[in-house]
Amino acid sequence: MTRDPTGRVEGKMPTNEPPVPSPSWRVALAPGESHPFGKSPGWWDLRDLGDDADDVPAARTALLRALPPIPANGNVLDIGAGTGTLVALLAHSYPDVHYTLLDANPAALQRASEKLHRCRLTTIVEAVAPMATEPLPGGPFDLVISSIALHDIAVPTAPDDLPGRARHAGEHRSLLRRILASLVPGGHLIYADAMRPRFRVVEHIDQLVAAGFVEVDCAYVRGRMLVAGGQRSIAPVAAVNQGPAP
Repeated sequence: MTRDPTGRVEGKMPTNEPPVPSPSWRVALAPGESHPFGKSPGWWDLRDLGDDADDVPAARTALLRALPPIPANGNVLDIGAGTGTLVALLAHSYPDVHYTLLDANPAALQRASEKLHRCRLTTIVEAVAPMATEPLPGGPFDLVISSIALHDIAVPTAPDDLPGRARHAGEHRSLLRRILASLVPGGHLIYADAMRPRFRVVEHIDQLVAAGFVEVDCAYVRGRMLVAGGQRSIAPVAAVNQGPAP
């Protein structure tokens, strides 16, 4: 079962029913909060992941633990997927999801295909252009994830390079808007990335809000790593690039 570019699922008749709002990922970030995520076996599987002394695996684990339940036959995009390490971990808990791996390195994606041969998988070789105006290929997606890759697409600069910082902020915000336009209403972006001087937690949160995400939060911070994300509103999203935030 696949989705065409309009988001329809092949083999199902389209309906006029409004989309069912997806609960925000934030409801499960604080211990003791009441939420329906426990009904998902995959969500519970990911609770068993522990911490790791190395900040990259620890951030990857935190990303997976922060995910909301993925719908049956959902469509997931991994940006900068590399050899598929993140999807390989996720597929243990969600084996029936369709995964799209996007990366500029064909050799890495070939390795990912070998590792994930049991998964429903699409690989796309593409260097993501942060300032492009169209949604990312293969969507729309229920979930977009990325592990330590977004800073390689919208590349940071030195803290004292004011023009470079403005350029980086614009590219990062534009990339987030491309991701937002690639999500189904109610879909989520959850990512881990390396922070940089003067582009840390506050800046990541501000960029997500400026790009149009709702339910924005930071799920994890340790050392140089953070996990942040947000949700696409059920309301229609305007054009991908709307110019600088006021």
